[in-house]
Amino acid sequence: MNKILNRSIKKVTAASVAITFAFAAGAVQAQTKLTVQGGAPVPTYTLLGLYVGQQLGYFKAEGIDLEIRNTANASTAVQLMASNNADIALATVEPLLLGQENGVKAKAFLLNHKTLMYNIAVPKGSNITSPANLKGVKIGVSNLGSASLTVAKSILLSAGVTPTADTFVPVGVGDQALTALRSGKVQALAMWDVMYAAMERNGQQFTYFNHPTLGTFGNLASMASDATIATKQKALCGYGRALAKSSLFAAENPEAALQLYWDFNPAARVPANNPEEIKKAVAELKYIADIFNVGFGPGEKYGVIDEEKFKQYAELLYKDKGTPEKTPAVSSVATSALTACINEFDRAAVRKAAKEWKK
Repeated sequence: MNKILNRSIKKVTAASVAITFAFAAGAVQAQTKLTVQGGAPVPTYTLLGLYVGQQLGYFKAEGIDLEIRNTANASTAVQLMASNNADIALATVEPLLLGQENGVKAKAFLLNHKTLMYNIAVPKGSNITSPANLKGVKIGVSNLGSASLTVAKSILLSAGVTPTADTFVPVGVGDQALTALRSGKVQALAMWDVMYAAMERNGQQFTYFNHPTLGTFGNLASMASDATIATKQKALCGYGRALAKSSLFAAENPEAALQLYWDFNPAARVPANNPEEIKKAVAELKYIADIFNVGFGPGEKYGVIDEEKFKQYAELLYKDKGTPEKTPAVSSVATSALTACINEFDRAAVRKAAKEWKK
């Protein structure tokens, strides 16, 4: 592992160039500029596929000149995309679904997350062994406007537990949330996968309670305005293929993906003389890479939109708002029109490239 993680940038660059030419098949393509608005204020593992693909040259090989931008949150990312100030928003789908009331004309064209990222977690070994045991328990949330709260409410109600006015307690994120849990201010958390992964890296182990019917609905999506989908379909297909290759590469070789992430975001790099922290970082990246390892099995397709689950999730959000009658039709918020072209890539070649990167 250390041999991989201690590669020089020169070697990484060489590997990137080789892989880029392998997928470009020697062709020189005109580059189409695409701007992707990430739903996070700083680089995050939620956008791992963008960083890995950028470092390996996958987007350029598809004729895409990709610009990755960060913003405060998913809502802002979707607003910028819907107003055509960005081509794509890579963020959770809640702002897209709830934005229909405000005239948002955009659709998810690719889902790339294995599970619903929100769930409830309790410390491993807790006497809380099922959602039914959460009655009377205080649950920490990042803030009272988080979509994780909506999902947590639904998990409780499904278990016969009715939340009260003081069930959910704002505790922030990261160390703040972990301190609130360890101090007993709250006995459970309602966060999301990347946040839990960081806490587990810091030594906290959890037992997770997933949504009973929507646990397998991946709510992270690539979204574009109706205008962009109509005018830049070829570029969006290329973007989707590059993201697919990146996700598969990371799943096949998470150690390499970690090194590539560090090359993109040097501030996150763990010093080579700290093997224990490197070990933790690799474990965290493996957890994340597995989340995006979806659609690559025999007979499977990447980025598939499960319309029934999409509909159920929209219904959940609008029911929580008290306006279930305003739930939008799936056809107005999602499209499978690009799924076929996104899957036109050689999975075996990506797996081979991931394995050979080690040498």
